[in-house]
Amino acid sequence: MYYFNEKVVERIVSVASVFLTAFLLVGAITALYWVTNARARLGLIAGFTILFAGTIGLLTNARRAETLAATAALVLFPGSYSMKHVLI
Repeated sequence: MYYFNEKVVERIVSVASVFLTAFLLVGAITALYWVTNARARLGLIAGFTILFAGTIGLLTNARRAETLAATAALVLFPGSYSMKHVLI
């Protein structure tokens, strides 16, 4: 049996959650930029939303309301401010 320092484990989980959530945010925007099929875009939005909410819920101490607010921001941001609108 091994003993791991609690602070080290907390720091590793914090760094992992930051990178994972950042990847999900950037991944959602990038995927929506390249995919033009409406059904595929809806599927991507649903998939990234579920992954993001799960990541926030499992890897942080966020309350349910905070998880809901962060997830709502993920859904609203790419839909209203996609890169295609910026480039056109």
